[in-house]
Amino acid sequence: MLDRRSPLGTSARIDCVQLRASESPDFSLTQLSGLTKGFEKDVATAIAKMPPRIGVVLNNGSETLFRIGPKQVWIVGAPDYLLPRDLALTHAAISLSHSRVRLLIEGSAARNLLSKGMALDFHPSAFEPGSFALTGLDHTPVMVHCTGAESFHLYALSTFAVSVWDWLIDASLEYRAAA
Repeated sequence: MLDRRSPLGTSARIDCVQLRASESPDFSLTQLSGLTKGFEKDVATAIAKMPPRIGVVLNNGSETLFRIGPKQVWIVGAPDYLLPRDLALTHAAISLSHSRVRLLIEGSAARNLLSKGMALDFHPSAFEPGSFALTGLDHTPVMVHCTGAESFHLYALSTFAVSVWDWLIDASLEYRAAA
């Protein structure tokens, strides 16, 4: 198996009092699309119950399921995660692990930082832990996942990772200057 190499290298880190950001590389990402009427039941039997609607995340302890479409789910797991064979044989599955970079953004300024570049309401009552959105950041497609009150995972295409990181560096200047 090929080793994953980050397009960001090893120096991608923002660390100040109000904001921390870094790459969070240890994950696998699989997109699964349903090809039969029993898709939701098949997923529930093999992994976990499907999230009830798009934009909601369910975590079963080892995998996180993002419902990205009516019969589509992203499954995030450990780096060595393998989709159960029954699902792989009966539905369309593709690994997206090597095509995405995951960034961790956390701290009291995380919501304000992200609201600078995304047309989303980041107020805690509107974008709660366990929710996600497929959106754009500075003309780049991303998925943002609220993992806690002040923490987020941002998934970006590897080919745009440097642009997303450069945006984060620029947008975080006011917080780093205040430190």
